[in-house]
Amino acid sequence: MRVSDRIEYMKKLRNLKHIFAITLISLTLIFGSIMLFSLEFSNAINWFFVYRTTGGVWQDYFYTHTLRPSSDIAIIAIDEHTINTLQATGDQKMLTIPKSKYRDLVEKLEWAWVKGIGFDIIFQNSDPAENEFSQTLDTYDNIVIATMRYDGGKCITDTIWLEETCPGAPRSMYKNTKWWIVDIDTVYSRPTIYDISHTPYQSWKTWTQILMSLPIELAKIWGFRIPNSSNDQVLNPFFGQPYSYPTASFIDVLSMSRVELIANFAGKYILIGESGTLIHDSLVSPVTGTMMDGVELHAHFLDGLLQNKMLSVLETKYLWISIVTISLVTVILYFLLPSYLSPILAIVMMGCILWISRYLYDVERTLVDIFPLFLAGGFLTFPITFIYRFFVVDRERRYIENAFGHYIDPKMVKMIDMEEVDLTLGGEQREVTVFFSDIAGFTTISEALGTRDLFYLMSSYLSRMTDILIREGGTLDKYIGDAVMGFFGAPVTQSDHAIRACRTALEMRKILPGFNQEIVERGMAPIEFRVGIATGDVMVGNIGSSDHFNYTVLGDTVNLASRLEAMGKEYGVWTIISGGTLAQVGDIFAVRELDTIAVKWKTEGVKIYELLGLLWYTTDSAMYETYAQALSLYQTGSYMEARKLWETQVAIDPPSRVMALRCTEVLEGRVHIEDGVYHMTHK
Repeated sequence: MRVSDRIEYMKKLRNLKHIFAITLISLTLIFGSIMLFSLEFSNAINWFFVYRTTGGVWQDYFYTHTLRPSSDIAIIAIDEHTINTLQATGDQKMLTIPKSKYRDLVEKLEWAWVKGIGFDIIFQNSDPAENEFSQTLDTYDNIVIATMRYDGGKCITDTIWLEETCPGAPRSMYKNTKWWIVDIDTVYSRPTIYDISHTPYQSWKTWTQILMSLPIELAKIWGFRIPNSSNDQVLNPFFGQPYSYPTASFIDVLSMSRVELIANFAGKYILIGESGTLIHDSLVSPVTGTMMDGVELHAHFLDGLLQNKMLSVLETKYLWISIVTISLVTVILYFLLPSYLSPILAIVMMGCILWISRYLYDVERTLVDIFPLFLAGGFLTFPITFIYRFFVVDRERRYIENAFGHYIDPKMVKMIDMEEVDLTLGGEQREVTVFFSDIAGFTTISEALGTRDLFYLMSSYLSRMTDILIREGGTLDKYIGDAVMGFFGAPVTQSDHAIRACRTALEMRKILPGFNQEIVERGMAPIEFRVGIATGDVMVGNIGSSDHFNYTVLGDTVNLASRLEAMGKEYGVWTIISGGTLAQVGDIFAVRELDTIAVKWKTEGVKIYELLGLLWYTTDSAMYETYAQALSLYQTGSYMEARKLWETQVAIDPPSRVMALRCTEVLEGRVHIEDGVYHMTHK
């Protein structure tokens, strides 16, 4: 595997590790919040995010009802006016309306062609007109009694089937009426049967099956679809504020004419129940927080069935899947996107979650628990990702910046990824370009200067040259006296590392005249420097002891770059690059081939080139062409002809003078050339 491929693989692996850690932390906190939420740990959160059914103060802001009540439902209220008119027994009024009045009411409503009649009443009083009322109920098949009680002085029902508990009860009693008896103690003694604010993740089935039997049976009369309570999690929908449905007093309906009855009740479902009595069946409206009649709860549920607007709850398993999916996606995005984009994404995510939740609520009639989705979409995942990046990921990055900040361009430091740099002892093999520069004749210069001037010269020179090297993306390795050693291509991978090194040498040459003018004005002599550049494989990494180490490079390429810098003095040029470097830079720069040499202790020859400038460099082009012709003759063994060409320009071209002398030495037998390779006898 190539180094770059391995780096990319390690980068992905490290990112996956961080993303997994952040996601795990986020999910743990999300599910922990849900558990606290379920235990009523925070009523403030409940009030804001939970859809309330009964017993709550309001429907929360996000799920405020948007439905409107239908005109097919009306309520007949057994109110104070009715009780006072028909019966009053001291301070506490019992619902002991004569059964004859119920019979009369049923007859009048049936005259008005109502679709169905539902009694939300506990028929607890025995009555002389019991048989008459029973016969009236047997006449019609559109009547539903939600709860009833047979009291012959011996038996009071408290289970589902009258026959099972009261074997003495007459079998013909209300025989054609759809009736549904529920446990009086566990249901009607506590109006708030099921409160989502208390147990938001429990089953909804009991509440649906028991409390809503009356509207379900009424809707069945005309074949409306009934939610399957064994599979569907159904909530009571609300179609407005309390008293949203037309309501008439029981006693007033008894006195209505047939015309009035038809005008008010024809074609409607009629629900009959208590309103405003001392034994009032009431509860808190989740829409307004004010009291509403218990019979209205049945009206809203029936309306949901009639309008096909029943509200179901997203199954828990799909909610969990959504939480995990949203958490994972948002963590990935928050982790990988730039920091300044993450808050914008968090706001967008919140908006999307809210829009989707409202769409499902309004259109699909599916209630999604929005609180954990908000946590997964940003309320928790965004701050957790931010904190994790700051204290874990960026802490390591800050360590790198501190380690490399003194000898790498800050822009390059920002590009360093933890997968590309291992700040431990050791290294890896990588292709880089090594750069050496050295002041010519520094020993003589230092001897002629005082300590203060020497310090100024070196600090000014090294500062300016190092700034150029770092600006071009190089890594400062070390200072060796007056020499500057650096390399390109590590720790940040650079495909153009050879080009950067050559450009650095040319930029240094460009500022040299200005620097020399400055030091001359201070009474110092101008300076010159030489550069050697070589490209090849090296070992790069942290080298030293386990406690103290430097990020540096080792290998033959380093030695070659140092030798090339030194050879500049022998050939009389300022910048020499290796053949490996030339192969990397292509035709960007103007160069001329100087020679093929084998440095001391090496047998293999390498081509060396003088770096002249950018491609359009044309000064003394004839001189360079003559040199190239002579070098071609030299490499084929025509030393006499080569020397003649070089001798024509020894006065203007130092390399020509060196090579002409070399030809003389070869012809005289003092130097031996093998296959055009000159073997250096000194470093």
